[in-house]
Amino acid sequence: MTPGPPDVPKVPLMRTKPRILYNDDSGTLRNVPPPHTAETLGRAVDYLAGTQVDCLCWCLSTQIAYAWQSRAMENAYDLKDKGLRDAPWQNQRDATYSLYRQGIDYLPLLIARAHARGLAFMASFRMNDTHIKSSPSGILTPAFWKAHQDWRLWDATDAKSYYNAALDYTHPEVRN
Repeated sequence: MTPGPPDVPKVPLMRTKPRILYNDDSGTLRNVPPPHTAETLGRAVDYLAGTQVDCLCWCLSTQIAYAWQSRAMENAYDLKDKGLRDAPWQNQRDATYSLYRQGIDYLPLLIARAHARGLAFMASFRMNDTHIKSSPSGILTPAFWKAHQDWRLWDATDAKSYYNAALDYTHPEVRN
């Protein structure tokens, strides 16, 4: 048994090879009516209980951390608070941002809830996502990427050069 939030019945954590890994890009928590509390996290997990899904794969972000405090990368929530626009959480319905502003680290609570529902949990993070090509000056575009255009994969021609927004990992600075 795994510990979970006290109000969620505990079920054994699956120890078999997952049949279905369900990826959530955090969208289930980005459009939730307030008020936002720890109980709000149930929206991202509870509907998967009793299905064939064995593992919740949760996207923490794309090249720039949403809430993670790091010396190596920008925190998008703090950038948003500095007045930068073009953020998906500009509305008042983003539960993860709201919990962050309340000082609540939602991720351990979400993991505990998944485990309490019998789901394994896997965090994902897009290291070289090319969605930034659509909004190269947007809030989700890292300063490192903006400053090092010469380290992009300029010779990539897939999808009409959409993938040339990716950084070239042959450069040690990109790997670091």
